[in-house]
Amino acid sequence: MKYYCTYCCKNKIQTLEKVPAIDLYISKRIKSVYQKSKEDNFGFIILSGKFGFLFPEDKIPYYDKLLVESEVQDLSLKLSDFIIKNNISEITFFYRDFSEDKNVINYYNAVKLACEISKIKFLSNLIEKK
Repeated sequence: MKYYCTYCCKNKIQTLEKVPAIDLYISKRIKSVYQKSKEDNFGFIILSGKFGFLFPEDKIPYYDKLLVESEVQDLSLKLSDFIIKNNISEITFFYRDFSEDKNVINYYNAVKLACEISKIKFLSNLIEKK
C-alpha cells in the first residue's frame, strides 16, 4: 500500500493520558496531509523522533523529543522494519522547506534512508508557504 507521511511537531496537547497521535499534535500541516491521504485513498503515518512511524490512531503520551542527526541511522532501521511489517510499497514525505526549520532534514533523511533500506519508492512533496 502507498502511504503519505509527515513529521511530528513541537506543539502538542499536554496531557497525562495516552491519546491518538492525530489528536496529540497541534499542526495544520499534519491535519492537512492526513485529510489529503483520505481523499487520495492512501495510508497515513506520522514520523515521531521518539516513537518512529505512527498510525494516526496509535495512542501515545505527551513527549518532547527532537530527532538529531546522530540518531537518523538507527531510526531508519526501525522505520525499515515498520515498512516491511506493514507491507508499505511507497512513501510520499510531505515537509516544509529546510530553510523554515533546519531540523526537518533529519526527519527527511530518516524516511529516505528507510525507504532505500526497504527497497521501496520514496517521493517527497515540499509544502509551499501560504
